[in-house]
Amino acid sequence: MSSEWILWLTASDILHPNLAAQIRKMTKDPEFPYDVIHVPYRRYVLGLESRRSPWYSDLHPAVFRKRIVKIRHDNVHEPFIFNTTRHYKMPNSSEYCIYHLTHETADSMMERHFRYCRAEGRLFPHDLPLHRAIKNFFSSVYRVIFKRKTFLMGWDGIALSLAYISYWMLRFVYIWESRQSKAPETYARIRQEIMQEWDKISLSSEEFNDR
Repeated sequence: MSSEWILWLTASDILHPNLAAQIRKMTKDPEFPYDVIHVPYRRYVLGLESRRSPWYSDLHPAVFRKRIVKIRHDNVHEPFIFNTTRHYKMPNSSEYCIYHLTHETADSMMERHFRYCRAEGRLFPHDLPLHRAIKNFFSSVYRVIFKRKTFLMGWDGIALSLAYISYWMLRFVYIWESRQSKAPETYARIRQEIMQEWDKISLSSEEFNDR
C-alpha cells in the first residue's frame, strides 16, 4: 500500500460522502498533526440505534496512519493497537458519519455470535484464568442494566439486552470448552464401554446357540 493513511471499514459499514470529503481534506493536509482520526459512527443493531443500546458508540477510530498501528491476534472485535497519543476526535454528527448496519435479523446475529465466539475461544490467552472470561459476562449485565439502562427502550431494549448478554454467555462457553471440556474423550469412552457390553451379549448368544 502506497498511501500513508488507512481507512478501516467492515462489510457492515457505509461511508457517508460528506465524511469521505472531510477525511480526504484532513489526510491530504501535510500540516495535520494527528495520527488517528475518530469519526462519527452510527451503529445499528437489529435495525435499532440509540444511546441506550449496549452497542452504542458515537465515535470510532476508523482512520489512522500505517506506521503507528500494530495488528493484534487475540481479539476479534478490536484488531488494532495504536502506538500514539495524537488522536483527533471529530464533532459527532449525523450529517457526516459511518453507518454500521449489522445483525439485520436474529438469525444473522446468532450465526455471527457462533463464528466470533468460536474464534474467541481459540484466541483467549491460555495464561489467563477462566474468571477473566466470566467477568466479561457480568460486565455485560452491568452495562445493559446500570450503565446504559437499555430496558428504558421498552421491548426493543429488552431484545437488545438479551442479544448483547447472549454473546458474552456463549463466549464464555467456548472459552471453557477450549480449556476444560473433555466431552469427546468422555463420549468415546462411554461408547466403547457400551459396545463392549453389546459384544459380551453377542458372544453369550453365540455360545448359547452352539449348545
